[in-house]
Amino acid sequence: MEWYLKAASQGNSRAQNSIGVLYENGYGVPQDYERAMEWYLKAANHRDTTAQNNIGFLYRNGHGVPQDYEKAMEWYLKATSQGDPRAQNSIGVLHENGYGAQRNYEKAMEWYLKAANQRNASAQNSIGVFYENGYGVQRNYEAAMGWYLRAASQGNASAQNNIGFLHQNGLGVPQDYKKAMEWYIKAASQGNAVAQNSIADLYENGYGVQQDYKKAMEWYNKAAKQGNSRAQTNIGALYEDGCGVQQDYKKAMEWYLKAAKQENSRAQAKIGALYENGYGAQQDYKEAMEWYRKAANQGNSRAQINIGILYQDGCGAPQDYKEAMEWYLKAENLGDTDAHFHIGDLYENGHGVQQDLRMAREYNYITIERCLKGVNRGHYIRRLNLDTLRPLSSNEATEANPEDVGHGQSSCQRSGDAM
Repeated sequence: MEWYLKAASQGNSRAQNSIGVLYENGYGVPQDYERAMEWYLKAANHRDTTAQNNIGFLYRNGHGVPQDYEKAMEWYLKATSQGDPRAQNSIGVLHENGYGAQRNYEKAMEWYLKAANQRNASAQNSIGVFYENGYGVQRNYEAAMGWYLRAASQGNASAQNNIGFLHQNGLGVPQDYKKAMEWYIKAASQGNAVAQNSIADLYENGYGVQQDYKKAMEWYNKAAKQGNSRAQTNIGALYEDGCGVQQDYKKAMEWYLKAAKQENSRAQAKIGALYENGYGAQQDYKEAMEWYRKAANQGNSRAQINIGILYQDGCGAPQDYKEAMEWYLKAENLGDTDAHFHIGDLYENGHGVQQDLRMAREYNYITIERCLKGVNRGHYIRRLNLDTLRPLSSNEATEANPEDVGHGQSSCQRSGDAM
């Protein structure tokens, strides 16, 4: 700091910016965003592009100033007028996420390309993400890999992790768990929490390595310490299932709650299941319903199915077959094939809908087909009424029973889906 101050007093913009960095991050001084802004402004007045970009970052995140995406854009544009690739990448981030304007993947790609052509690794990785997911471009895993490799060659941990993901899932390349592990380790060695969680996943499931729950737990803990909500959820699942550790529902609940605070929908759904079944907590259907709704509102299809089951059984809410059907259909629209069994069950019995054995049979066939392929859980086959799979008589095919909206006797003695 002493030498920076001497240089800064002589108008050295790099020193002025460096002092701002110290205050922004609390390096050797108490963290102070307002002081950081003061020093960045001094450097920016000398047209220092790094300082201009840093001012934009403070406005984007509301550090020491009210969050203001328009002002952030103004400062980024000042830096890009001098060709600064970091600011070009930052403008891409604003367009990608719809910060200060409507989300625009095409504009984001334009700015990412400008930065990437100046070897900005973050932008190169973002372009790879766009190609992998089809954001504003035709989905192309090979192109994604190409951009990830460019970024990874510069040591970008996110790109290294993404390469591992492509290898693990066989996207654009042959599926190769060992190569996935190699790339995850490169990213994890730089502290990338997502990669640490992925390494744990490989150990937990024995993908490319000997299955080892203890090693899985070690890697999950590394990621969880950095606040990774997926890892926190996975640790909870190991405790819930007693894999590599003694089964402990209370510890599972503790970890799920940590992840749920970060709005992790899987953790929220699992908390709901613990309350529904009375595992690690007093059985409470209403509390279960609340947690399922939190997850369902984020598009968690398993939570949506469980809400449907609670309405169908009249647990934690008045029995309502129509409401149950609505939730099952939401899950089906998200591609959750487990919803097929429950929809077929309602059609078979005429609960909440007009009885339709033909529809019941179609859904039951789908359920059995998925079970035989190992996609759905086999317990659905045991619960199916196989009589619905026989050819329908002419009377059954045309007969329409009165609609039953169903507010009958509750049947809450079930074991909820722990997902």
